[in-house]
Order: sequence, then C-alpha cells, then structure tokens
Amino acid sequence: MSRNKKKKNNLRAQYRLLHDEAQRNGEDYYRDPVTGGRVSTKARLKRMRKCCKDGCRHCPWGFKKRS
Repeated sequence: MSRNKKKKNNLRAQYRLLHDEAQRNGEDYYRDPVTGGRVSTKARLKRMRKCCKDGCRHCPWGFKKRS
C-alpha cells in the first residue's frame, strides 16, 4: 500500500472516530484535525430534512460532489 493511501485511510478512520464521539456527546459538529474547520455530524444534517448538495462529509443522503 502506498504511503499516501495509508495516510488517507488513517485520516478517514480519525474522522470516523471524531464523528462518532461527537454524536455520542450529542454535539452537532466536531473540529477537522487538519483544517480546524467545523464539520457537521450526520444527525445535524438529517435534521435539515433535505440535501444541500454541498458534498458534506457525513451526508445522510449519500450525495457526493463531483471533482
């Protein structure tokens, strides 16, 4: 496995852990460890009742932004 792929997989795992912890604590956001920006949890996005089509990391509707 390439070094970049490993790094990407580690980052995804870290996002998953941060997201799950935020949801367990009833929080709507968590901080991205790379950018420091706020990331919405799946629970918060679901309360919005429709997809915003922004390509949110935890989109409950499965929307993926095309690059």
